[in-house]
Amino acid sequence: MSDIEARLSYIEDRIGISDLTCNYVHGMDKGDKDRFMDCWTDDSAFVIGGAWGEYVGKENIADGFNAFQWAFHEMHHFTTGHQVLTLTGNTATGQCDAFVAGTDS
Repeated sequence: MSDIEARLSYIEDRIGISDLTCNYVHGMDKGDKDRFMDCWTDDSAFVIGGAWGEYVGKENIADGFNAFQWAFHEMHHFTTGHQVLTLTGNTATGQCDAFVAGTDS
């Protein structure tokens, strides 16, 4: 792969990660479970922390989605500080900060 091809691939991967984050937010906020679940692989971890804990694997992540949909009448995620920490081949790690406004009735 040439340098320009490698750079283009890196940019495309970063845009894909941004799209993935948007699908997570819109899936959760709009109650679109299919869209939300398309963000995850079988070995993913959905780490919320605190009382919400951590969900590992798609089946458990689906349970977490259901718990959030049950607990909140509506949610609005505001995310910032998106950062790709590692990007190697088909594997990436990243982080962002989120403020989530939600109503329970």
